[in-house]
Amino acid sequence: MIHRQDAWSDQEDRRLAEVVLEHIRSGSTQLKAFDQVGDELDRTSAACGFRWNALIRQKYEEEIKQAKRERKQRIRNKARRAAHQITTPQMEQTELTLEQVISYLEKMKLVMKENKSSPEKLENEVKELKGKKEQLEEQVKQLTEHMEEIHQEYTMILSMMNRVRQLSNQEGESRLPHVFPMETNNTLKNFSNSS
Repeated sequence: MIHRQDAWSDQEDRRLAEVVLEHIRSGSTQLKAFDQVGDELDRTSAACGFRWNALIRQKYEEEIKQAKRERKQRIRNKARRAAHQITTPQMEQTELTLEQVISYLEKMKLVMKENKSSPEKLENEVKELKGKKEQLEEQVKQLTEHMEEIHQEYTMILSMMNRVRQLSNQEGESRLPHVFPMETNNTLKNFSNSS
């Protein structure tokens, strides 16, 4: 069996899983996890993402669920701390004022917004990147077609030049080289150098 040089070791798979789970727990994105692992393992983030989604993720389903539960708990704790910070020593009273309630709700709104905006931003980035990818693919297609046209025209010109040479040889007026000399890259040699 041939061992690929770029094959993933068990240790690299474990490191990939550890980092992704850390990012899930902290509320970060998997893309950031793939970037981090890619830097550590000298691989592209795309390779890390593919490895995670294709093979590793299924092995860590329970750990992923646990990491998501821990993330939710961390968010709840953060909200509780934010609510607790509203009551300062001067506000130690049994009834809340309207201003305290509004302040608390505004802070909660910010916390919720921070936690919900990430997936939307990522979806927008993915859509944007897909659009750019489609544009680039179309450009590559057009350039390939253009290159093929140029190649066909070039081949036709060479064919016409060879035909002219043949006709001039038949008429006995051959001042052109017997065969048009070609460079190694299939371009004509300079006539001034070849005569």
